[in-house]
Amino acid sequence: MRTLTLFLIVVLIFSCSQKKTDLNYYVLSQNDYDTTWIYDSNNDQYYPPPPPPPPPHELSWYANVVIIFDTAYKVFLYQTECIYKEKELRKSCVYPSRHYPNFIGLNPNQVLTLNSDYLIDFFEDNDRYFKFDTNYHDSHRFIFIVSDFDTIRNIAYYNLMKHIRSDIKRYGRVLYTIRRATEEEKEVLSCLRTGNIYDPKNLNWSTNFIDGETKPFTSRYDSLEQKLYFTIKSKEIFKPELTNIRPIQ
Repeated sequence: MRTLTLFLIVVLIFSCSQKKTDLNYYVLSQNDYDTTWIYDSNNDQYYPPPPPPPPPHELSWYANVVIIFDTAYKVFLYQTECIYKEKELRKSCVYPSRHYPNFIGLNPNQVLTLNSDYLIDFFEDNDRYFKFDTNYHDSHRFIFIVSDFDTIRNIAYYNLMKHIRSDIKRYGRVLYTIRRATEEEKEVLSCLRTGNIYDPKNLNWSTNFIDGETKPFTSRYDSLEQKLYFTIKSKEIFKPELTNIRPIQ
């Protein structure tokens, strides 16, 4: 009897600790969307909501703000911009595939590195740019949340979820999509972690770009990109060597 009691205590402790551990990370899936179930009073049952419609082509892989949750202590942040073809050229253009990103030209100089504990303070201090506080802004905003791993083990992710959900309402929401890091993001992150020089032209890229059969820095890639209705490019937040001055005479 004593052995059985001891066994039950151990199981209970393990179960509680396991539950606590599960709350410390977010597991990425292929279809991340709001999983709040819908209650049907007629049948007295709950049903999962239908998946949302696919985002516009422009938001298939990137948004103006991309937040990468790295380890438990670091967060990376960068921006992109969508460049449309001129109106007279659009008739002959095609939309890119939703299944493969284009090469955006991201480099380590365009990525901000933040400590996880500082992320929310950073957004609050720069609210006029990000407008993530739903209590004060009425327009919709959209961001991409990214991880280089299968799970997000970063407290900053949960802090961000609380921050952008401070006042749930129909208008003025911060919308987001969660995905794994792209091949290009992984290469840039690798250089940020190691301090190695980033030379994208000498990397052995796969063909997982634009149509799934094309490597960057090839004539085929350039030809396909010219036919696209729009392209996404990384945007420089702070220029490198911003504080440099010319030699004093």
